[in-house]
Amino acid sequence: MRHISFFGFLILVLNATGAAGQDKHSSVAKLPQKAKDFLNAHYARIDVASVSEDVQSWFESNVYRVILKDGKRIAFDESGNWKEVDGKRAALPLNLIPANVRAYVARSFPRTEVVRMKRNKHRYHVAISSGLQLEFNNKGEFIKIKQQ
Repeated sequence: MRHISFFGFLILVLNATGAAGQDKHSSVAKLPQKAKDFLNAHYARIDVASVSEDVQSWFESNVYRVILKDGKRIAFDESGNWKEVDGKRAALPLNLIPANVRAYVARSFPRTEVVRMKRNKHRYHVAISSGLQLEFNNKGEFIKIKQQ
């Protein structure tokens, strides 16, 4: 009996974790309102090519991934806050980039543009058009240049 309940538990756990990390096709209508507002504010003129929901485990929140028709990619958390914006070598909208980050890049790396940006609770990771990757704290203060 003990073996049967252990194997039953094992099958349940494998099924539950098997669904984790899988992408489900979704639609703009199913995005959180914050994500819809973000798209309307920054990318209203570009149509959405696809939306997928990356279903995570019990320990991680779901992630929405949006691909625009021009190839740009945006990832949102389950609340609709942006986590990553990839311009695919094109400049990101200036009003998306924190003022301190924008000022530092303009001052330190003239004639470059921010083309990709990731954020978490503590950091902004910024890629600029020259190929450099910069790291800033959550206040937009420069920390370091990351080696590739």
